[in-house]
Amino acid sequence: MTPQVKRILDEVNKLTPYERAEIIDLILDSFDNPVDKDVEKAWVDEAKRRLAAYRNGETGLKSEEEVFSSLVSDNKE
Repeated sequence: MTPQVKRILDEVNKLTPYERAEIIDLILDSFDNPVDKDVEKAWVDEAKRRLAAYRNGETGLKSEEEVFSSLVSDNKE
């Protein structure tokens, strides 16, 4: 461990568990590719559309068993 990493770790260990979790999230996020804002917006729009359809009674819900059962039967064909 380099002296710089040791110094940072010593400081991190002084933080609360919540603050350390935030640091972990930020470090992990730094490894990800930059977010494509258009893709992110499309997912948000799709989630809103699906929620509205559910609330308006245009679609229903399936249980976990129904979903996995249909996946298994689809793969057998």
